[in-house]
Amino acid sequence: MRALGDLEALEKRHPPYRADVLLERIRSYAAREPHFALCLEGRFREAEPLARSGVRLEEVAETLAVLGEFDAARRIASDPALEAVRQRGVLLVLVIEMFRRGRVDEARLLLEELESVGLSVWEQVDLALAFAGREPWGEYPFPDY
Repeated sequence: MRALGDLEALEKRHPPYRADVLLERIRSYAAREPHFALCLEGRFREAEPLARSGVRLEEVAETLAVLGEFDAARRIASDPALEAVRQRGVLLVLVIEMFRRGRVDEARLLLEELESVGLSVWEQVDLALAFAGREPWGEYPFPDY
């Protein structure tokens, strides 16, 4: 069973969200992973077939969400090539990024979609952390498993 730990550990594990730090993280991945580089260059349609499926396609969609390309990220989240657990990860990041950009109504609709099939306790914790201005998990927005 996971536990949150003391306040100091929580602060270290979930630092305040900073867009510049997040973009720098993505840029560092782009130096060795072409699907990230293509996203940063605005070449989303080229990044998708390069990623193909699985975690790389999820990473493309989550990168697009961070970049504010919500329609493209949502389209990938609906792609049957993406496993259900990965689709769910993209939707979670979309909710967070839409909320952060003040698109609360759109975030609420996606959140309702996620809630309709049930949110785990840890997904709820992740959302609470993100809504409170924290990084919800290590290596956000990408999967930590």
